[in-house]
Amino acid sequence: VTGLPRVWNGCVIMSLLQPEPKVVALFDSVAVLCEGRVVFCGDGAALRAHFEALTARPAPPHADPMDWALSVVDAASAGSEGARADGGDDGDDVHLGPEELHEGYLASPQARANAEAAEQLSRPTEEMDRAVADLALAEGRKHPLTFRQMARVLLEREVLLQRRQRGLVRSRIGRTVLMAAIC
Repeated sequence: VTGLPRVWNGCVIMSLLQPEPKVVALFDSVAVLCEGRVVFCGDGAALRAHFEALTARPAPPHADPMDWALSVVDAASAGSEGARADGGDDGDDVHLGPEELHEGYLASPQARANAEAAEQLSRPTEEMDRAVADLALAEGRKHPLTFRQMARVLLEREVLLQRRQRGLVRSRIGRTVLMAAIC
């Protein structure tokens, strides 16, 4: 799986339940959702620091960062009163709900970096306009655009539509890339 994106010049999207640390280390980027909202999206190595900053508490010393982050997310989605920062029951917990986890992510450096990358990808170029015009005139093709061009057009469209709802940009970009790969 680690070589496929580089061979195909694309991406692989996986859904895993509580992966081991050595599996998480294989991924370039990890996304964590809570009730459909992105609460983390970035390098797996930054996961522990992100959730420690959100909860204002350190993770247990020997805890797997992904297990600990998922315990915070599970607690947030389990009840309306919010998430226990450590998953324990010692009484001095920080309570976070799904919306607070999401807002915490939106205020994070990872979210800002992801938004900047999406913004850069959404900028049209003269070269792209010429390529689309040239391909539209090509005869004998089932689709006038190549896969990469179709993915870029779909991605640009999604980014423009999602400017109203910045919190969902990352998940929609992933969905769009996946849909472009299927087409």
